Amino acid sequence: MIKVSESPLTLSIQAEGLAATSGWTNPRLDNSADPNPDDSILEFNFDADRPSGISLPQLTPIMATVDFEPSNGADAVIVSARINSITVHAGEFLNPGDSPAQPTTLAFGEEDPGPT
Repeated sequence: MIKVSESPLTLSIQAEGLAATSGWTNPRLDNSADPNPDDSILEFNFDADRPSGISLPQLTPIMATVDFEPSNGADAVIVSARINSITVHAGEFLNPGDSPAQPTTLAFGEEDPGPT
């Protein structure tokens, strides 16, 4: 989540994942099913259109981005996909120019090894 502007509040919401097969199209973030659209918890579904023809059984990256202006502020954003979801609280929103934390292959506790 990137806080693009403060007034009016505009968020750039990006979701990335892996589809189980190739051929998925039209990835999107949709908040039309938000059960409480008037609260400050924004809920999005990360979805795409199923392959219409032959697809390969391989993990395939997929991504969707939406810019959103919440009418009642944003205390958190929840993005749900088919098998998982993620919640990002307002204190974790990035400002323009901030770089997101990069994933690593380090195990917990190995992030900042001290002298040996």
